[in-house]
Amino acid sequence: ADALEYARAVCWGNKEFVLMTIGKLANAFKYASKELQCDPEFVMETINIRSESYHYASDEILEDRDFLMKAVKVDGLVLEFCFEEFIHDREIVWEAVKH
Repeated sequence: ADALEYARAVCWGNKEFVLMTIGKLANAFKYASKELQCDPEFVMETINIRSESYHYASDEILEDRDFLMKAVKVDGLVLEFCFEEFIHDREIVWEAVKH
C-alpha cells in the first residue's frame, strides 16, 4: 500500500503526467497535487487544454480576479466554473463573451 501511495503522489505531482491526463479526462486536475493546483502558470496551462480545470484550482487562484480575467481570455467557458461574485462583474463577463 505504501508503494502505491508513493506512486500516486509522484504521478499526480508530475506536470507532464497531469497535462496528459487532463487531455483525456475532464476532471483529472482535481487529483493533481496541491502544489500544482496552487501554481498559477500551471493552472493556466491546464485551462488551455480544458477550461474545466479552473474549477479544481486552489482557492487562492479561484479568488484572484486578475487570474480569472486572464483565464477567460484563454477560454470564456471558464466563467462557468468561477465564484458567483465574479459572474456579476461586467468586465469579466464581457471578456468571457469575447473569447
